[in-house]
Parts: sequence; C-alpha cells; structure tokens
Amino acid sequence: AGPSRTMEENGRKLDANRGGGMIRMLAQVWFGLSFVITLVFVRVVCEAIHLIPGLDKRTKEMLSMQVMAYSMKVFLLFQIQIGVYYDCDKIKLECESIDATLARGQGVAIMINHTSKLDGFLAAAILPAHITARCKSFMAGNLFNAVLAGRIFTLIGHLPVHFKSDDYSKFTVDKEKQMKVVEEMEHFLKKGKILMYCPEGRINKNPEKLSPFRHGSFKIVHELNLQIWLLAVWNSHKVWPYGAAMGGFPTDLKISLNPLTPEKNNEKESKIEENNGEDAIPGVSKEKPHVKLSQKSFVKMEGIIERLRSGDPNLRDALLGWRVVAGFQIFAALTYLRYGGHALSMAVTFYPPAVLTLRELFSKQLRNRHVSNSSEIDTEEKKNTYGVDFWLSYWLIFTFIVVVESIVSMRDLIPGYDILRALTLLSCIHPKFLLARTVLNQLLYKVVE
Repeated sequence: AGPSRTMEENGRKLDANRGGGMIRMLAQVWFGLSFVITLVFVRVVCEAIHLIPGLDKRTKEMLSMQVMAYSMKVFLLFQIQIGVYYDCDKIKLECESIDATLARGQGVAIMINHTSKLDGFLAAAILPAHITARCKSFMAGNLFNAVLAGRIFTLIGHLPVHFKSDDYSKFTVDKEKQMKVVEEMEHFLKKGKILMYCPEGRINKNPEKLSPFRHGSFKIVHELNLQIWLLAVWNSHKVWPYGAAMGGFPTDLKISLNPLTPEKNNEKESKIEENNGEDAIPGVSKEKPHVKLSQKSFVKMEGIIERLRSGDPNLRDALLGWRVVAGFQIFAALTYLRYGGHALSMAVTFYPPAVLTLRELFSKQLRNRHVSNSSEIDTEEKKNTYGVDFWLSYWLIFTFIVVVESIVSMRDLIPGYDILRALTLLSCIHPKFLLARTVLNQLLYKVVE
C-alpha cells in the first residue's frame, strides 16, 4: 500500500505541476502578445506625433510620453494574472507633493529599484500620466537599438549613457560624449522637470538583495538640489525574470512611493549621517556630499523593500475595481452585439443592483451581530445611503417598469427606449441623483400613510 500511495501522490503532484506550467505558459503568451501590440501602437502614434508641424521637440516628447503612459496603463489593466498592490491614498498624496514641488520650479528625481525589464514600463503604468509626461531618463546606449522599444525611447525623450565598452558591469563612461548628454539633462531639470532612473545602473541578478547605488548618478541630483522620491517595486523579478526573453508570469506586484525625508529613518541611516558616509566607504569626506546622498537613498530604499516583502497591511489590489469595470464593459458590448439593446439594458440594470442589494442585506446582518445596542444600529442605518429601504424602492421601480413593458410595447412607442430605460434606472442608484430615494420619500411613504 505504501509504494502505491507514494506513486499516486507523485502522480497528483506531476499533474499539478503540468497544470501550473500550462497556466504560466498561457500567461506568458498573453503577456508577450499584448506587450508587442502595445509597443507597436505606441510606436505608430508617437511617430505620427513627431510628424505634426508647428510643435516643438519637447511638446512632441511630452505628448509621446503621455501616449506611452496611458498605453501601459491599459496594458497592465488586462494582465489579469498579475496583481498590483499599493496604497492608493499614499500614492495620490505623494504625487500631489511632486506636483507642488514642480510648481515651485524645483526639479524632482524618482528612483526605481531595478530587478526586471518591466520596471520602467511599470512606472509609466502606475504614476499619473501628467507626471510621467514631465520625465526624462538615463538609459544604456544599447537599449536605443532594441526592436520597437529602442525607437520609442528616442521619441519620448530619454537620453543615452555612453559606455566605453559593452561590459556595462564596469560602468566606464565616455566622459566626452556623456558631457553633452548631462548638459541637456541639466537644462531640462532646471525648468522644474523630473529625472526618473534606476540608481543601481543595471538589472539586479540577485533581487533578494538591493544592489549598491552608483554614486556618480547622484552628482546631478545633488548639484541641482532635486527632491528625491523612491519608487520601490517588489516581485517584478517574478513577473519578468532576469534572462527571460519575455515575462508575464502570474504573481502579485507590491509597490510603494516614498520621499527621501531629511530625518533619520533608522540606526544605519543615523550612523551614515554622523560619519558622513565614512563607515560605508573609507575615505569619504565632506567634499563628496553626493555619496552621502546615495547612501541615504540606498538605506531608505532597502527599508521600503523589506517592508513590502514582509507584508504592508496598507496595500490593496489597486486594479481590481478597474478590471471588474472593464470586464463588465466587455460583457455589455458582447451582449449588445449578440442580443441587442434590450438585453443589454436588462443586464446593466439588474445584475449590479442585485449584487449590491445582496451585499447590503448580508452587511446589515453582520452589523446587527457586532452592534448590540439598538440605537447604534439606527445610527449606522442613518449613515448608510444605500440601505435596505433604498434597494426596496429601486426594485419596486424596476418591477413597475417590467410590468408596464409586459402590457405595452414601449420599444415601439418610444424611439431609443432601451437607452432611456437604462439611464432612468441607473439614475435611481447614481449618488448624484438617487431617484430611488426620492421615490421612496416622496411617493411610497405617502402612499403607505
């Protein structure tokens, strides 16, 4: 019995692995196909933008960057195998702080940890498009030769880093060529713009440990007094592993955007502050403040990544709601094409309210369980706009319309009736109109009285 049981267990494990492998393969195919289509679309639109007469180069680059940003948002939205978790309120707050900094005419540096080819595209998908549009980045010169993406990097205004050799691990830069590039970036940043780059300098082969930051990249940040924000991403290496031709593997991304605040964040950063970086690099003196800035940024980023890895309770799936809406829109379009406007009107005005009604009924039961005082229950009911009585009113209106339709052919009498019907019922539950509440208060209560 023992050997046969072992063989049976091994068979189940093998079947599970095969099933998981099939899912990963399908996810990768979907990711790759949609990624290529997205890049082709971005390339075509950006090329068209740069052909528009009368626009200056910078305006064309900003418009192209916005096309890239919105396209990446749509691309990520439909990668349903990838969860995207972050604190939406915090991201919004930090983006408002970035806007305020730029409004003062001060430049900003957004730094990203680099564990995957996806990182730059992911930043464009997560950050608001109006912020991304004001960004430029330093990138290895060979990336501008990449198929599809290379030309896009030029069109959106990114700048190359001219290495002396193909061995980028040595980070040996051709200073003469690079001087012109740095001057162009400085001119750009002095207008209150954003430098977005990966201070590690290359993809980290060991994502479990943050690679040292390139101190030289902090010279321009220090000299121009750029305000620093750190965009930390965890699990990007699982979506698109190092060395893989294409990504798309199922996982949950965890993201956090944090400013580099002047206060000391932990003992390690306090020590760097006290010794001015001498504990990390022997011989570092006060004449090299950019090194100190680099080390502080490294320590801060390290702490953020560790918090993401260990589990930040404030993170939530930020794209779930958008994906539900997109899925419902696709369902609605297919329903309309297959069954017509009446079926679509019925689907739109029945299924979402039915789900919300059931949720309200269940949530009321839970509230009654946890709140023993009847006065507290009444207070909770008053705070709740969409109470049970509200949904009762909605379903009475819905039923009344259905009964009328069964007696009179409203679609023959009123042109565009299906659209009118859907708009009427949706206005009953829309927070701006709440017609169901009006019907409840002005009609039903009076009839009962």
